[in-house]
Amino acid sequence: MIKKRRWRHITKKNAAVLEAFLKTEEPYCVAACSRVLHATPHHNEIWGLFSVSGEMEAALLCFHQSFFPVFRGNETISIPYFLRYQLLINPIHALQGLARDTAIFEGSLAKMGLIPRETRNYDLMELACEPKAEYFSLGPAGLEVRKPSEQDAGALFRLQAAYEVEEVLPNGAELDLPGCRLAAENIIRRDHSFIAVLDGKPVGKINVSASSYNYSQAGGVYVLPEYRGRGIAQRLGAVFARALLAEGKKITLFVKKKNAAAKKVYANLGFSVIGDYRISYY
Repeated sequence: MIKKRRWRHITKKNAAVLEAFLKTEEPYCVAACSRVLHATPHHNEIWGLFSVSGEMEAALLCFHQSFFPVFRGNETISIPYFLRYQLLINPIHALQGLARDTAIFEGSLAKMGLIPRETRNYDLMELACEPKAEYFSLGPAGLEVRKPSEQDAGALFRLQAAYEVEEVLPNGAELDLPGCRLAAENIIRRDHSFIAVLDGKPVGKINVSASSYNYSQAGGVYVLPEYRGRGIAQRLGAVFARALLAEGKKITLFVKKKNAAAKKVYANLGFSVIGDYRISYY
């Protein structure tokens, strides 16, 4: 009998193998790692592709209806046969990861007649150095950058809603108001979330969107349109980065390739591009 590499379901028995594998790819899959660590177990389905010698070559993670392929760019990988049946019961909503890996998975899904209705491409960036001291004093006179409190809940909800409409929602999708409100409440509870306040009004925010073994992913970066171009985003980013670096965390984020203004802000803060990232919606 000829032995072949095979997909195996990840359980507690082989969870350590998955962790070791993901740590080798961590800067490129912080969102996936975060869900392994923090998501509710009964909503997870995780598989590993093991070689004949027993080494993990790839991982495929499913959380609710979102898939995260970590394939290391191996184009010989195809989706496991049993996934075809699962997709009939639990249809895919979103696919995200390095562009090369999502493209491989998209090719397998296309053979099943599943074509994304929308695809968004991003630059994946990692903080390469500490922000310059000058960025901690940028912004209009009187600008304050601080952690949000319960009293900021209403304003933070409005900022989160505006951010989701502008940056997150697929075309044609409606804003999930209860989900948005819950996201705003979670931001208040997180350790590394900051708001920019000018004349008593919250005008911008930044928060951790995913936290893995050694990395945190910046997300939810948003400044009200009428306050942009005044250094607020850079100040928010600098304060945010300093707090995480002080705890020994490394930082990544992804930004739309067409968003030149945001890419310039991140480059000024010390971020550099480490890969191409993609999110496809089905």
